[in-house]
Amino acid sequence: MSAPTVISKAFLTSAGILLFALVEIVRGQTLPTSAENSILDNTTIFSDGIYLSREAFLTNKPEIQWGGDPAVFLNPQTLILKADYWILGSGDTLFADQAYALAVDGKPYLRIPEIESLLEAFVPLKVRGRICHYSYPVVREQSVEVAAYNPLTGKPFRRGTVINEEDETEHWIFHFLTGERKLLTRESLMEWVSDDPALVKAIKELEDDQNFIEKLIKSLKIYDDRHPVMLPPQ
Repeated sequence: MSAPTVISKAFLTSAGILLFALVEIVRGQTLPTSAENSILDNTTIFSDGIYLSREAFLTNKPEIQWGGDPAVFLNPQTLILKADYWILGSGDTLFADQAYALAVDGKPYLRIPEIESLLEAFVPLKVRGRICHYSYPVVREQSVEVAAYNPLTGKPFRRGTVINEEDETEHWIFHFLTGERKLLTRESLMEWVSDDPALVKAIKELEDDQNFIEKLIKSLKIYDDRHPVMLPPQ
């Protein structure tokens, strides 16, 4: 039988001190506390409830928290929420057009008055940062001239106009700090990232092809990474 290993008290004391020091280093350098601010990005969890003002949205503190299941309707295709009104705990009625934004399951939704609907529409912020991105479907009407031809002469004998409807997607940018909203275009994005000359140059040189919008969104994400916004703790 081999002799038992003997560990000295001094070694145990030294090892304990070293382990304690390592734990304190990890605590101090890599583990944020709940009191620290956090960077706004797509992993940010928003406090569930109704935000009545931009100030409340900026601080992630809804004026009204959901008392149970939120009375909203979700379109599974567009991911747009719609609502009419809510009955508060006080018995008062809050109409949806009074809301600035909502948060459901930690995800933020911005009210979009431009969407024509019987109910108020709230769209999800697909990119979250200093500059956010959202989109929603729209129906465009286009006038098309048509003609009926005489099969014998090949000449038109009647002309008219037909209205065609085409489904499109509108892409918008939302400045989280100012609340300003603009259609996502090369020019609008260049204006909002003007404090990043290298990125402005890159956006200016983007090729306008079928992937143009995706390239603009990628540029937007780069800007957000370089210019983070800090949210206060919940």
